[in-house]
Amino acid sequence: MKWGTDQFPEDSGYDPAKIFRKFIMDSYWDLYVAYVHHCVEYNKRHDIDPHHHEMEWNHFLPRSIFDDQPVGHYLLVKQHAIASALQTLAFKRNCMCGWHKKHLPEALLSAAWPYFCRATNETGSNSPVYKNSPEYVQTRRKSGENAVQQRTGVHSEEYKNSPKYTEDRKRGRETQRQLGIGIYAVWESTVDGWKGSAGLVARHNKLNGWDPAARVKIS
Repeated sequence: MKWGTDQFPEDSGYDPAKIFRKFIMDSYWDLYVAYVHHCVEYNKRHDIDPHHHEMEWNHFLPRSIFDDQPVGHYLLVKQHAIASALQTLAFKRNCMCGWHKKHLPEALLSAAWPYFCRATNETGSNSPVYKNSPEYVQTRRKSGENAVQQRTGVHSEEYKNSPKYTEDRKRGRETQRQLGIGIYAVWESTVDGWKGSAGLVARHNKLNGWDPAARVKIS
């Protein structure tokens, strides 16, 4: 165990530290089993049920490891978050969702959250596989289109009239200049070798009756 029993909030419905004090725990699995049992008994005693309270189904054996087993219990949202964190520590594999974070005591969060971060970086929306997939490009494009239509984020009038907009534009131009990209990239006409920015080379070709797209980026 990596935290003291005095680091959990003293809430009889949610407190795994009380379970720890009541029994001698040899592992996170023991603590998880005892905690779920405590929550189930607590909810029965206080007539807490999913018809009258916000509750989540807790797979006793985590679905992410054992698939969809039929054994489990309804737990209050905070109870479910703590149970998922204890499952994570017991199996050393992430069993948590992002929304669990705000419901976890600080000590339990610091112990279990690295497993969540590692799992999402490897398999979730932050993974290299996803970021190089067509789905990622489509999602980004759709988000951008929605932002333009709804005029939110960098497309909002508030942002465009703010000092930050001017600063960001200035910083962006300087970055392009240093990297030799954007308007600072050098293009060459494949017809006669004339060099300039992408727009200037396209205009040069068009004025000469050539295909404006007959150009290549050289730096």
